[in-house]
Amino acid sequence: MSESRIVANQSHLARGIKSNNIQIKLYVKDQAHYSGYSTRELAKMHSEGFSINVRRPNGKTRIIDVPARPFMREFFEANKQELAHTIGERVTTALLTSDNLDPLVESLQDYVLSMFQLWAHSGGITPPNAPFTIKRKGSENALIDKGFLLAAVDTEGHVVTTKQ
Repeated sequence: MSESRIVANQSHLARGIKSNNIQIKLYVKDQAHYSGYSTRELAKMHSEGFSINVRRPNGKTRIIDVPARPFMREFFEANKQELAHTIGERVTTALLTSDNLDPLVESLQDYVLSMFQLWAHSGGITPPNAPFTIKRKGSENALIDKGFLLAAVDTEGHVVTTKQ
């Protein structure tokens, strides 16, 4: 399945009674796609790489190997320090002002999703498109054609609290 998680652990030592584990999951919603595959199937194919037959103008077909682009893993790998820092700061601040972390989780979901979208649109997904693909779709950005796949990326988050 195409998903990645970031987990922020923060102990609320001032009270000494709770350990909060905030999990934010980035995933691809399972939606219909004009290609006949679901968006989740497309995300898995792109994450692992695949081959397709392409018909040339002269009627002959050619096999094109599409390289693996594990975009969610790459996103977290490329941004793990910034994500950990920002999430850590927000968790610490939230724990000082409230026991209710639900608004924080929603805010972190929005933060991670907007950061992912910015990263994807700024060319963070590698390897870049082949010259043939750039010419056909007019963009160097991998995985961005009509925007269906990236629009299907979403977040889910929750807090797991354990007594100490």
